[in-house]
Amino acid sequence: MPDMVNQNQYEESVAMQVNVEDGSKKEDNTLKGRSYHDVSYKALMKRASVFLEFLKLYCRLSWLDPATIRKTFLLNTEFEIHDVNRIYADIIYEVYLKDESIVYGAKGKGGNERINPPDFTDYFIFLLEFQSSIDFTMPFRLEEYMLEIRKRVFLKSQKEIRDLKDYRLPFVFPMVLFSHSQKNWTPNVIFKASTSEFCKYGENVVDFVYSVFNVNDLKKEDLMAMEGLLRLIFLLDQEIGRDMAELKDRYDYVLGEYGKLDSDEQVHLLNWMNVVIRIKYFNGDKNAMTDFFGRESRIMTIYTDFREEARAEGRAEGKAEGINEVLEYADYIIVTNFKELLSEEQIPARLSDHQLKIFNDYDKFKDKYKDYSPLRGGSASA
Repeated sequence: MPDMVNQNQYEESVAMQVNVEDGSKKEDNTLKGRSYHDVSYKALMKRASVFLEFLKLYCRLSWLDPATIRKTFLLNTEFEIHDVNRIYADIIYEVYLKDESIVYGAKGKGGNERINPPDFTDYFIFLLEFQSSIDFTMPFRLEEYMLEIRKRVFLKSQKEIRDLKDYRLPFVFPMVLFSHSQKNWTPNVIFKASTSEFCKYGENVVDFVYSVFNVNDLKKEDLMAMEGLLRLIFLLDQEIGRDMAELKDRYDYVLGEYGKLDSDEQVHLLNWMNVVIRIKYFNGDKNAMTDFFGRESRIMTIYTDFREEARAEGRAEGKAEGINEVLEYADYIIVTNFKELLSEEQIPARLSDHQLKIFNDYDKFKDKYKDYSPLRGGSASA
C-alpha cells in the first residue's frame, strides 16, 4: 500500500475538476455516482495508520479493546458478480487481535493474496462505508458486501478445512461513517426491519445490525482536546451551515495544530482540505478559497503540490537517492515562505519536526539551497 496519496491522483479520484463552459465554472461533485466527499474519505482511510486511529479512538465498541489490536491489512474491495457485474465496497480491513505471522503472495489484479489461512478466533473483518447523503438502500448494500466477503473467505479456504464440523467464517463488522447537513441518519440500521412483516416470522428472519458513526455527534471541544489527524478532519467536516466565521475559526485552529502532524499526515490533511473544503464552501474555486483564508493557505497548497511532484518524478526516473533531498528542499520552501509571512513566534506551531530543524538552523539550509533547482526546474516559492 502506498505511504502517501499523490495530489494529482487524489484530485482525479475525487472528481474535483472544474469544467469551464461559456465562461462559467461548474464543478463535478461525483465520480461514477459517488460523492467527492465520500471518495475523499476513502482515499484517507486507505492509509493504515489513519484507519487504526479511527478504530482505536473513535469506535467505542463493547466487544473491542483497542489495546488488543495488533495489526490491520487492507483488502481488495472489488467483487465480481456472476463473472459480469462488479460491485465496490469502500474500505475493508482485516483486523488482528493477536500477533500472527501473515504471508502474502505477489500483488496482482485483486491486490495482495493471502497464502496462510487466518486464525478466526482473534480476527475480524471491518467493512466501512462513507456517506455524505441519506441512502435507504444501505441495509441491502451492506448485506451484499458482507455476503461477498464471507463467500471470498469460504472459497479461499481449503475444502478439507471448510468441510469440517468446527469450521467457522470470520465476523464481519459493518459501519457507516456519516456526515451530512441533515445530521441524523434515518435509514434502518436493523436489517430485518427491511423485511416485510418481519415480526410475524420471529427468529427465522435473516438479521444483522450495522453501526453508524456520525461526525456531527462529536463535540467541538472534545475534538480539540484529542490528538491525531482525524480530529482535524472531523472539525472541518462537521455541519456548520454557511457560518463562514466559524469555518475560518476552525481552519485557523487546524493550521495551528498542523506542526503536530508528521509529514505524510500533513500532506493527507492538505489534500483533503484542498478538495472537500474547496468544493463544499467555494464551489471548487481555489482563488476564492485562498482569498478567504489568506496567503497562508496558498503557501500550504504550493508546498503540497511541489512535494508530491518531487516524489512522483523521483520515483518515475529512478532517482530514489535524491528524493529525500528534494523533499527537504520542499520543507525549506515552506519555512522560507512562513518567515516572510509570520512573526518568528508564530512559525514553530506551523512546522513539523523536520521543518523546525530547518527553521532553527535556517542560515545553514539557505546556503545549502541557494543554487539548488528542483527536479522539474521550476520554482516552489509562493
